[in-house]
Amino acid sequence: MSVDPNQIVTFIITHKILAGKEAEYEAWVKEIGDACKQYEGHLGSNIIRPSKTQNTYTVIIRFNNYGNLQNWVESDERKHYIDKIVPVLKQGDQYEIKTGIDF
Repeated sequence: MSVDPNQIVTFIITHKILAGKEAEYEAWVKEIGDACKQYEGHLGSNIIRPSKTQNTYTVIIRFNNYGNLQNWVESDERKHYIDKIVPVLKQGDQYEIKTGIDF
């Protein structure tokens, strides 16, 4: 992926969770969100919760630049949290990175 290292970056995570695991996932989202806030360049996050007919969560996290996002994405702390939640996910940890303030 070719990105301008000085642009704002958006990390979009999509998780499809197993039925009945909503409370566990909600607790995990809070934990990992609090951890993410401690990383340099964190600009904020949003959670799009599933409708009643789906179990898909979308988590949107913004960082002030690509380097700071990479520090979070590649951190041992994030890897620990992903390992912790994988058992409640239907399709694993899926994400994409978008750049630019307009996204």
